[in-house]
Amino acid sequence: MLPHPILTSRYPTAEAKPEFVNRLFDRGAAYYDAVVDWGFLHSGAAYRRWALKQHGLRPSHHLLDVACGTGLVAVEAARILGTAENITCLDPSEGMMAVARSKLAARFVVGRAEQMPLPDDSFDFLTMGYALRHVTSLDETFREYRRVLKPGGKLLILEITKPTGRVSGFFFRVYFGRIYPFLAYLFTRSGDAREMMRYYWETMDACVPPDSVLKALGDAGLTRVRRNIVLGIFSEYTAVKAGGTALRDHPAASTPPNAPATMAPVVLPSATEAPSAVEQEDRIRRLPDEARAAFFRFQARGDPIDLDQVVFAILKDFAPRGSPVRLDQLPGDKKLIDDLGFDSLAITEVVFYVEDLFQISITNEEISKVRSLGDLRSFIRRKIDGHQTP
Repeated sequence: MLPHPILTSRYPTAEAKPEFVNRLFDRGAAYYDAVVDWGFLHSGAAYRRWALKQHGLRPSHHLLDVACGTGLVAVEAARILGTAENITCLDPSEGMMAVARSKLAARFVVGRAEQMPLPDDSFDFLTMGYALRHVTSLDETFREYRRVLKPGGKLLILEITKPTGRVSGFFFRVYFGRIYPFLAYLFTRSGDAREMMRYYWETMDACVPPDSVLKALGDAGLTRVRRNIVLGIFSEYTAVKAGGTALRDHPAASTPPNAPATMAPVVLPSATEAPSAVEQEDRIRRLPDEARAAFFRFQARGDPIDLDQVVFAILKDFAPRGSPVRLDQLPGDKKLIDDLGFDSLAITEVVFYVEDLFQISITNEEISKVRSLGDLRSFIRRKIDGHQTP
């Protein structure tokens, strides 16, 4: 699947696209950072860092930044990781990568997303920032993403999507199609910068709809395929590479004498549905020590108090700065957003982490009903209680 139809005014065939795009970005590389910075009102760095954090990038992860360009995403990733040593930057444009090399001491590889010269099962996290429109095939690209990710590894694709509303679409078209290229030339006096931004708009205008991107991700064998929308135009596509080995390290135990009868012991899915041992062990390992012990106690006894301890430990990990240390001791009517400062994406990530950890199925509609600490506690208890086999 093409990310957009062939733009014959730019290149005659799909095969000619890579060379055209390389030349375009090689010539405009020197202006790219400045044009992007003021074009998005100096908000780009903060947003990229926020998105990476919210979608689960953590220290010790090995990250692959595809179509890294001048390194704007990789720089923010390095701030989260604490180092650039675990970052691999891939891009076909030598001009763009020359700028990126001046910013961080990552590993740099010349290559395209559709055929990456990288080994299988190598990365915990994969990013692509505003470059999906520049590949030649979504199908080939996403199969490559699945190949290089480790089992349980996650990808995050940031993209700008043309809004469907008549009024919002009009202003989007005027800004990106007219104003942005004009200002790029006005401030840089570079025809290359102007052409780069003109092409930027042309690809956004012609890009396939989000549903097609989501379908291509799923068709490539990736799981938990989702799209989060920010401010109506920023799309955050996420997906996970499922594992192929059933978890057998901590099978569910029978209920011991005197165990609470409120919930049944955890029963993991069948081998064909279970996550990989690597994926599950990594999730458990990231839990705080006390919560990890509670997780294993809950596996054995089904005590909801142990379950609460696990859930609130995960919630604390996604909490905004300044949140109370012991969320589990607060009244249940405390609102997650209004009172505690969580955003909806953080709440979603917490629930998805619990979903993966306990192998339950949760819908976006169910998540939207979680408003308070009490809602979260009772919701998770009900989901897991209903998932278990008595």
